[in-house]
Amino acid sequence: SNINTPDFFEPNRTERLLNKTHFNTNELIIKKNLLFRSGDTISPLTLSDNERYLRELPYIDDARILVVPVSDSLADVIVVTKDIYSLGASASLAGVGKGKVSVFERNIFGMGHEFGIDVPWDIDSTNSPGFGVNYKVNNLGKTFTNLGLFFHDGLGRKTYGIDVGRRLISSATKYAGNITLRKTITSEDLDSLPEPHPVKYNLQDYWLLRSFLIDNKSVTRLIVGVRYTNNNVFLHPYIHPDSYHNLQQYRLFLGSVSYSVQRFYKASLIYGYGRTEDIPHGLLFNITAGREFNEFKNRYYAGASVSLGESVNKLGYLYYSAAFGTFINHNKTEQGILSFRANFISNLLYTGRYRLRNFINAEYTRGFDRYYDESLTFICDDGFSGFRNDSIGNTQRLAFNFETVLFSPIDFYGFRFALFGFADAGFLFGTNQFVARGEFVSAFGLGLRVRNDNLILNTLQIRLGFYPNVPPYSITTPLMVSGEQMLRPYNFEPGQPSIVPFK
Repeated sequence: SNINTPDFFEPNRTERLLNKTHFNTNELIIKKNLLFRSGDTISPLTLSDNERYLRELPYIDDARILVVPVSDSLADVIVVTKDIYSLGASASLAGVGKGKVSVFERNIFGMGHEFGIDVPWDIDSTNSPGFGVNYKVNNLGKTFTNLGLFFHDGLGRKTYGIDVGRRLISSATKYAGNITLRKTITSEDLDSLPEPHPVKYNLQDYWLLRSFLIDNKSVTRLIVGVRYTNNNVFLHPYIHPDSYHNLQQYRLFLGSVSYSVQRFYKASLIYGYGRTEDIPHGLLFNITAGREFNEFKNRYYAGASVSLGESVNKLGYLYYSAAFGTFINHNKTEQGILSFRANFISNLLYTGRYRLRNFINAEYTRGFDRYYDESLTFICDDGFSGFRNDSIGNTQRLAFNFETVLFSPIDFYGFRFALFGFADAGFLFGTNQFVARGEFVSAFGLGLRVRNDNLILNTLQIRLGFYPNVPPYSITTPLMVSGEQMLRPYNFEPGQPSIVPFK
């Protein structure tokens, strides 16, 4: 059915079958996820935040909150939600003998609980196939706190733990925080070792945010946060102090101050295929500082980032960001990074019954004083799917991606289709090296995406790519069939205090 006309619905045979095998979300669960109650003064900002929050729930496809005046001082608030078919499965293949199959339910008996099973396999692993299970309870006791439990064992890695926390779900939310406890038993095949060495570690991660709403109209907030991470690696091979930071035993204390301005605008046919999408406009400025107590050394950390998103005249939407971060040890920088990113989404263009939208992405990252095992590579998520070369990597990366998407009006039992064409170009080069003298990779091609927004399944993508310029010893996969998760736009919601990632 259409969220705007919920009373009009003529299901076909397939939809009737799916409805019979689906538990509708319990009305009490919807009420538990409301940010207001009877007798409250109506706040447009609260209603807007709540509608967006409902759409973000894993078992809700779309939502509307309507205000119907009853008298000069009273009004009825009507909440309309549309469920997504919450039972799903996914599969990924990385060759004949390697892959993973997953089965999951995102709304058990309509109560909002999640359960999933993963079965990975690899014929080259001694512990194959593996097994994993996840269970998650959303919004414990109307506190908007989520509880997650997980256990995975297979392919030479065993990990289990618990995750409990809540985020800043609305503009008026004052507190957010999270606790993660995880134990991992695995082995690492380092370049410096003749054979894999066992690794065991416990991870404890705690963070807390306090948000202050400065201006209700512009949704301006000041957010302060603290974080403590204990990476207790109690068994690892010999490593150099300037290598393999993730295998080192350390305690990291971070604090941050963020300034956020954020409003959302409704759109469609961006990353989804017809459902309502919330596009953020605003800015986020963040300063982070801290201290690390490492088994090899103690050092400080300092970082800052800024991001903005806005409409550009009548052309479309532009997002751009910059980030800088580094550790400081005896007045010398370590594991530093400087990055810039820009993303452009054009307005929707009309071609008869078809709709067309263009996407342009540009990214530059520079690492300085990095550990010797750290280097930049081409990221598949940024357009280089189908390309692999483990022998290349460097300290600077410049990448561009262009994609044009043609949304088809065809609706086949709820499945929507989109044709796309793409062109990618990327450079990897050294610290004091000119960009043209580094490694250059280019790709172009076309493909088809198929998605049903009523189902929780990933988008089916068929991609045909051509690689006219690749370095020696590269592996390319011209034809790829994969399940892609629906992307979400960058937002201006401050998260936990973090170091700027190098990837």
